[in-house]
Parts: sequence; C-alpha cells; structure tokens
Amino acid sequence: MTTYLRTVSIINLLLAMVVALVLWLLDAPNPLLWGTLAGLLNFAPFVGPAVMTFLLLLVGVTSSNSLQEACVLPGPF
Repeated sequence: MTTYLRTVSIINLLLAMVVALVLWLLDAPNPLLWGTLAGLLNFAPFVGPAVMTFLLLLVGVTSSNSLQEACVLPGPF
C-alpha cells in the first residue's frame, strides 16, 4: 500500500509541475495555483480531473475574449 501511495503521489507531483509549466507558457493567471490544484484533485479518480477541467474552462472564460481562447486552457490538461 505504501508503494502504491508513493507512486501515485510522485505521478501527481509531476502532473502538477507539468500543468503549472504549460499554464505559465499559455500566460494563464496564477499557474502555480492551478498546477497545485491539478495535482491535489488528481487523487480523486474521475471526479478530480473533471472538476479541474471545469475550473480551467471557467478561468479561460473569465480571462479571455472569445470561446476559442477560453478553450485553450483546459485543452492541454
């Protein structure tokens, strides 16, 4: 059980770093916050990534001018 939790934690840490980096490259507001949240929400299978996708879409809608630009943030996730 310990090995499983350690492996999942490492995977989620790497996911958080990659999401933060991609959002920083896309010039999103607060990329470290969204990366951390993506890593934490990924511990909840199916629900966590769905919530994160919705939140990134919400951030995209509030910080961009068109729907196409809004879909850029959740796209790479």
